[in-house]
Amino acid sequence: MNLLLTVLTGALGALLGAWAGARAAFDRYRSERSFDRQVDWYERIARAIGRCVDTLDAALYLQSKSRFKDADVYWPRMSQCLMELGGVANESDLYAGPDGHQTLQQAILDLNRINREAEAQPPSLEVRTQMAERMLPVLRGARLVLSNELRRQLGLKPLTLGIGPGDAGVA
Repeated sequence: MNLLLTVLTGALGALLGAWAGARAAFDRYRSERSFDRQVDWYERIARAIGRCVDTLDAALYLQSKSRFKDADVYWPRMSQCLMELGGVANESDLYAGPDGHQTLQQAILDLNRINREAEAQPPSLEVRTQMAERMLPVLRGARLVLSNELRRQLGLKPLTLGIGPGDAGVA
């Protein structure tokens, strides 16, 4: 009887130990997968914002060089960029931190307002230029907040917004 009790106790202990180990491994896997998805979202939103910034920068540069026909190619691309940005931004409630979520939602509202105001005016080079110049700081500010959220989670130092091109640094 003692032998049977010892075997049953050992088997029950092994079974509980295996269950606890499997549960811990599953919880860790789920946590890591969640973190991976969150990092992926931050990367996608940074790329989407980056495409918008690059598109606006290219259009403004070409306009400044009086290459208006070349610049005209970028304005329809900007609409696509904003649609892509909106699609990725819709997932912010799943992955962004509170500050990033609020910043991104405010940026989307600001970009839509700027776009509506520009569309309410007759199309012109001046209207496009003003729209781009108003959108760029909104986009860059949102990207900075979101990038710093991810950097904090990865244990990296936050970035600061520089004054000029290539002037962004580490805080």
